[in-house]
Amino acid sequence: MAAAEFALFITTNLGIITPLRNSLIAQGLVQCDDLLDYDDNKIEPLCKRMIQPGGIMPGRGGQPPRANILSRN
Repeated sequence: MAAAEFALFITTNLGIITPLRNSLIAQGLVQCDDLLDYDDNKIEPLCKRMIQPGGIMPGRGGQPPRANILSRN
């Protein structure tokens, strides 16, 4: 339920487009409380990636690095 509420909130209240919303969720932001762990040093690059996608994201859990899938299209 929290994930659905988060998706609705970031789409309607923050105006984040659906592909970008799906990318945020795919990268681990699935509820509003996840943002509580982010300080200014983490929020700034996240916002920058949302505005200018691209580059390589580090892999998680032993996975290889992957392309940053955030996209404005």
